[in-house]
Amino acid sequence: MIKETDLRIGNVIYYQSSEDGLLPNIVDWEDLKWLSENPENFNEIFKPIPISWVTLLKLGWEKHFIYDDNSFTISKRVGPFKLFSLAVDEKGLHFATDFDCIIKYYHQLENIVYLITGFYLDDQLEKLEVSKLANENDYRF
Repeated sequence: MIKETDLRIGNVIYYQSSEDGLLPNIVDWEDLKWLSENPENFNEIFKPIPISWVTLLKLGWEKHFIYDDNSFTISKRVGPFKLFSLAVDEKGLHFATDFDCIIKYYHQLENIVYLITGFYLDDQLEKLEVSKLANENDYRF
């Protein structure tokens, strides 16, 4: 369930369309208003986008520093001259700090990248379509 404090304007989540299924949607102020006023109804229509390292590779992230079969880092250039890295291990995908921040959904990644770098991810909505992410369940954490 998406909570009001989880999202900000510009995040990408899925919209449940009756005709086309789940479609990537950029959150705007009207979505945030709806979520604050009627979270149950909002969560029937909107869903977080689950991510895996395979999804991130499709979005231009690169695999680096392979420690063993289950642990490595992935990184992507964000903004000018900034390389943003994440750890992948048996816990899942996370931003390593003094506390482990496990990342399960794309909007969480967007928020962490923006908080740390001050830059937005270059959303590639066509690559976040459900049909493009099919058969990735085997690669989830």
